[in-house]
Amino acid sequence: MSFDLQAQDMLTRQIISQARIIYGRMNPNGHDFDVVVSKEQTSISRRWGRKPRPSFLYIARVVAYTKPGSFAEYHVLMCTYKGGDLVLLLENLRSVLQKLLDEKIVRGGESGYPTDVPEDGVRYEVPS
Repeated sequence: MSFDLQAQDMLTRQIISQARIIYGRMNPNGHDFDVVVSKEQTSISRRWGRKPRPSFLYIARVVAYTKPGSFAEYHVLMCTYKGGDLVLLLENLRSVLQKLLDEKIVRGGESGYPTDVPEDGVRYEVPS
């Protein structure tokens, strides 16, 4: 397994664990959480003497499946902006979740989460 795949797998597991703690109460019917990645081809780069290589942009989302026993219904909890480095996008998600988790632990589970985290490039729902 390549380094990027190992990093993606590790970050995905951490993101899911953190999302369960932070958003579990908000999604009482949520029986499972997941990280879903979409990718779109943006261009094909060509270099002398090399095979054409496509370029991609990714979006990573944290979702909670909302109907027990079914993956047909879900709610998007967090979503990154488009980016070319999937590991960096996953690290941004994990970083925002870690900030939310740290805030939750520091405040003893009270509401009042930070909502302004623009430098991370992640939009998210404020847990209640």
